[in-house]
Amino acid sequence: MKVLRRLVLSKWVTRTVPVLLGAILGAVIGLIPTFVGWNRQSDERREEAAIAELVNNEAEYTLDRSVDAVVSLYSDDAVILDAGTREIWSGRHEFRLRYLTLPDFVDLKHRNIQIRLGPPEGCATAVTDTICSFVEDGQVESNSSSQGERWTFVKVNG
Repeated sequence: MKVLRRLVLSKWVTRTVPVLLGAILGAVIGLIPTFVGWNRQSDERREEAAIAELVNNEAEYTLDRSVDAVVSLYSDDAVILDAGTREIWSGRHEFRLRYLTLPDFVDLKHRNIQIRLGPPEGCATAVTDTICSFVEDGQVESNSSSQGERWTFVKVNG
């Protein structure tokens, strides 16, 4: 009987343990892509949040007429293209002049920000609705653009 028990136990150990270990290892290996994907999604959410913050800060600083703050959002080699007038501003000096000559905003918000990360790696685009009110000739004028603001971002230093 002892010999039979050892034989049965031996067969159980040699057949079941490798199957269990294989199943456990397979489950762990199967989770690795999930964790990697989760980390990638988490990184993407952080990048999207950072881009949304940049877009919202631009509106906030412009509304507050904080020209130094809004200009600091841009890299030295950034370019702004006004889609309506096709006017182009290059570099922080020209951005400063642009923001100084914008009308006095009563309200300015970027809403419904749609962000797309890459390709290529490290680049992103954003499209927003912009709603604003500003003073022109002593009158408050309102304007809105449905998905009319377009932004392109390139990751710098990180």
